[in-house]
Amino acid sequence: MPDINERVNALLDDIRMQSEQESRALQKEMDQYKEAQLSEARASYEALARKYVMHKVQEGSARISYELSVKHKNARDELVRLRTEMTDEIIQRAEKKLRQFTKTDEYLPLLCASAKAIASALESNRITLYVRQEDLIYSDEIKKAFGKYCSVESDKSIRIGGIRGYDRILYKLVDETLDEKLSSQREYFVNHSGLTVSVR
Repeated sequence: MPDINERVNALLDDIRMQSEQESRALQKEMDQYKEAQLSEARASYEALARKYVMHKVQEGSARISYELSVKHKNARDELVRLRTEMTDEIIQRAEKKLRQFTKTDEYLPLLCASAKAIASALESNRITLYVRQEDLIYSDEIKKAFGKYCSVESDKSIRIGGIRGYDRILYKLVDETLDEKLSSQREYFVNHSGLTVSVR
């Protein structure tokens, strides 16, 4: 009998040992499976998180870019407005000084010099010289300076002073008015004043 008990005990020990080994192997396999699943889930969630973060960064970056673009445009518009105001003010001051100049003794010599310049540019015998209504009093001096036949008429579009000559045969115009000179100075001032509009 004791042999059978020993054998049964040995068999039970053997079964228990094999059962424990299988249980450990199964536990190890389950742990590996669980770790693989967790690792896969972690990678998937990390990828989703990265994608979400990138989306939010791009969304924020686009919003910031738009806001900066709007601010740059507004700043540029304001600079253009200020530059225009400054230019207008400078031109208005210049116009005021030119109007004062037309009341001085130096104005008639300028008209005569303009008449000579127009005479050298217009060569037909049907020339009309246009001046302000107030400058018609200088008609004789202007004709004399012109040096050949011409007529002198008033032109309401000449606001400041000077002379505009028109060749009625060749349809050629020579503008020696102070209005035109001031207008060209405005363009020159805008281009060379250093009041550039640049927003970075």
